[in-house]
Amino acid sequence: MRIAATRQLSFLAYKHNMTPSELSDKIIKRSKELNIVEDTRDNWGISVDTHLSEAGIPIKPLYKFIFGDPGNQYDLKNFSELVTIGDGNCPECGGEMIFKDGEFKQDGQFDYDNEPEYTPVWEKYECSQCGHIECSELNN
Repeated sequence: MRIAATRQLSFLAYKHNMTPSELSDKIIKRSKELNIVEDTRDNWGISVDTHLSEAGIPIKPLYKFIFGDPGNQYDLKNFSELVTIGDGNCPECGGEMIFKDGEFKQDGQFDYDNEPEYTPVWEKYECSQCGHIECSELNN
């Protein structure tokens, strides 16, 4: 589980001299220590504010626990808007993107001894969790 890469995460990471991935790991680790969030698919795509309201924990103490300072109103707003997602490669929910379709062209010659080699022209992937679709054109 991780925090989605958003402008809010980038802002807080910059403010606290961390990379977004370091900050994401720190927030998830501290949230798990306090039993605020568990790594299940039901918790993907939910904001920190929603997790805290379900756990009955105010945002200010958690912010101070993670960052070591009380933060201002703008910091708390950005922190509450962070969204937890899975560890997969789907940009929407963090689920796993599965290959659905594509077009490939054959490279070079092949014969009895050599397998043919193929280069993708375009590929289509769909998330197994939320159904998000990504298409990529790979013109070489």
